[in-house]
Amino acid sequence: MQSILPDFLITPSVIIQDESLQPLDGYVFGVVYWYKHQKLEKCVASNAQIGKLLNASVSGVSHSLTRLARKNYIKVVLNEETNQREEIIPLISFTKREEIEILDSTPLHNRATPLAQNNNKTPTLNRATPLAESSNTPSSNEQQNNKNNIIRINNTVNGNESVLKKLPDLPLSRVEKQYLLTIITNVLKDNHSRSYYELVVCKVPEQKIREALSEIKQDGANSAEKVFTYKMEQYGLTQTKKI
Repeated sequence: MQSILPDFLITPSVIIQDESLQPLDGYVFGVVYWYKHQKLEKCVASNAQIGKLLNASVSGVSHSLTRLARKNYIKVVLNEETNQREEIIPLISFTKREEIEILDSTPLHNRATPLAQNNNKTPTLNRATPLAESSNTPSSNEQQNNKNNIIRINNTVNGNESVLKKLPDLPLSRVEKQYLLTIITNVLKDNHSRSYYELVVCKVPEQKIREALSEIKQDGANSAEKVFTYKMEQYGLTQTKKI
């Protein structure tokens, strides 16, 4: 039976630009991401299956997965009893960027707007636009809500308040919490908000944390700790509505 082949593979630019990785690593990530978005919604492929799709050796795929996992681009899930691999989770997701960034007006990566969205106008570059310059001027209530949002995020970074406190603690060991805390502080280069990050690792699933950090690394946004806090608080708001 002939294998189903991907029409194309998605490789994040952050992997392409990572000089510690090999060219094969980007293709391996693309295959993992492709499997994740098939009907099963998870990558359970063996190294041999991945290698067959890429015309690569089993050992080459194995080394690529090791490098990607070491750089936190993927997570390899092992069975606790057999220590066999159960799943490979891509930790970088393709998402549509909003053109308005509440926290910071500094432009993110210059990304060309698809021509289909330009309505026959001259192509422009996506950038983070201050709320006051938005083409659709917010109402006074919206402006006040946005202002309150920013104040709340600033207070949260300083440890004064957080909607995450309303969420139940996750069943994590001390070692797992410390591991996640180290990843957050290393990416954000911020030890001043450690108490807040300790709250985050207790309340927010690891994959959500990694996705937020990956997006921040890709965007290269200023005030990374505020962007991260905003993403965590937004997650907290969606979860408290379910409680």
